[in-house]
Amino acid sequence: MRKILTVLLSVVMACAMLCSCQVPVQPDKATRVDQVLNDMDGWSTELPLYSELKNDSKYLGYFGLLRNQFSYLIFDIKGLKYMFILYMYFDYSSVMDKVTGVEQHFNGKTLSLTFDTEVHEAQKGGCFPSGEYARCILKIDDDFNPDTCEVQVTGYGTQPITEYQGGMFSIGKKWGMADKDLNIVLPVIYDGIYEFESDRVEDYYCIITDGNNGLVDSHGNIVLLPVYSNLICINADRFIVMKDEGDTNMIGLVDSHENVIKDFIPGFIEMQRSGIYNTADQYIFSRFSEGEYLEGVIDADFNIVIEPVYEYIATYYQDSPNMYYAAQNTEGKFAVIGTDGVLRNDFVYDSAYDASQEYFERMGGYSYF
Repeated sequence: MRKILTVLLSVVMACAMLCSCQVPVQPDKATRVDQVLNDMDGWSTELPLYSELKNDSKYLGYFGLLRNQFSYLIFDIKGLKYMFILYMYFDYSSVMDKVTGVEQHFNGKTLSLTFDTEVHEAQKGGCFPSGEYARCILKIDDDFNPDTCEVQVTGYGTQPITEYQGGMFSIGKKWGMADKDLNIVLPVIYDGIYEFESDRVEDYYCIITDGNNGLVDSHGNIVLLPVYSNLICINADRFIVMKDEGDTNMIGLVDSHENVIKDFIPGFIEMQRSGIYNTADQYIFSRFSEGEYLEGVIDADFNIVIEPVYEYIATYYQDSPNMYYAAQNTEGKFAVIGTDGVLRNDFVYDSAYDASQEYFERMGGYSYF
């Protein structure tokens, strides 16, 4: 009986020890930021720290979520309220070494923050002041409510800073995304994540795996799998995408569920960049032919408007309904081509400018364009 009791006691103690230990969570399996907080990197180890929180070391990983000076995190820690913020100091002739104090003014609706800093003089190049960041943990008024209160920082102008709404973060060389409640909505498995530049969709992110690109929305939902070399967003449900088949670039038209709208054809498109759009919803693409890439134009319905037979194509007055192109043929001469693919003058000009000016003046100049 005594032996049985001894064995039972040993089992109970072993179970208690196991229950008291936290099983480590691999970053790619984590579902919450706090599960990988000790692995978070980025800002957390390189920037000066100002902290009004004792024993703050186990919380510093949260700074890995903040990517700029215009958002903050709020935590209730041991019954007190703390704000995590990246302060940015910018000046033409000095550099910040550290934050030495923060003056707070709270009137129930607005929290105003003025940062005291220690700086030293430094020569800076360029036309704009460079900036330095500091991590700051501030004890704030218990009545502060991010939903009803505004935060203003002296030196930031009129732009308020707002509560963290989610975004990308890194652990080692891998990237994932968290939502505003610090749930991991995109696992930490990607080689890169960056904001997608487009005026056709908002809050989209490009994800990179093995050199290929895909798209996710701000909630971490996959829009396009990361299997494409390059992509262009026409609208939230239509994309021109490029993939590589051996040594050949292929472009196709797909929707947000990756259903093929128009079959893939040989062609090369540049990766999405903001400001590439025009009133005609047309896109310059190229195709490899006889040892070189020749350019053409394709529209949002994937119709070839201008065959890819030109050395170079430039876009003119893309914000005008009467926009046009100047194209250079393989003999080095230029002419104007309309968005309907029809020539507007002949290939007799030595530069795109000369061809454009002839057409521009003949059509009446700015009164037409």
